[in-house]
Amino acid sequence: GDNLSYYVFKGENMQDGFHVDVAEPDKVMSFMQAFNLQKQSHVITTHKHGDHSGGNKAMRKMFTDIKVYGGELDNVPGATNTV
Repeated sequence: GDNLSYYVFKGENMQDGFHVDVAEPDKVMSFMQAFNLQKQSHVITTHKHGDHSGGNKAMRKMFTDIKVYGGELDNVPGATNTV
């Protein structure tokens, strides 16, 4: 895809970050392996279009405790929490 997924973290501790708009979970996993990231606690989804939310369900399968946030009125696929 042509869209970007972002990884946001604070300071030097990359272990405590989160992803934004996971459309391609395989690329997220490659990124996590490259930076030795062991866990993923949450994903923020900006809106329901597949190029932003397409990987939410796969992320939930890979990380059973993950929280996936999406807009309350947007019906974001795979969202576990609304904002």
